[in-house]
Amino acid sequence: MKCEDGIRYTIKSIGMDIDQQTKDYAHEKIIKNIAKFFDDPATCVDINIKDINGPKGGVDKEVDITAVIKGEKNPIRVSEKDVYVNEAIDKASNRIEKVLRRMKDKLIKQTHPNTPNTPNT
Repeated sequence: MKCEDGIRYTIKSIGMDIDQQTKDYAHEKIIKNIAKFFDDPATCVDINIKDINGPKGGVDKEVDITAVIKGEKNPIRVSEKDVYVNEAIDKASNRIEKVLRRMKDKLIKQTHPNTPNTPNT
């Protein structure tokens, strides 16, 4: 498990080999995205990159993200598929960003109930 950007994380591949460039891309897109919202060292993220169909191909590159956020009861899970690994990483990154943005907005409203709504950027 690595710790960078204030987050402990692992990136694993299942059923396929991924190069360092793909791992770096996943880190850049996913971990840095999560760090924008939660950068506590207690935050733990597992990223699994899978090739579901093997050499048969198809929409079978799947990226599963499980994030355990300090203070949250349940882990956050996101899964996205695409023909290409980097596209699946992009989709999963976008989805987890939306989930974390909603979560952060909800936390802000709970701690500061009189704060007006701020538009999403």
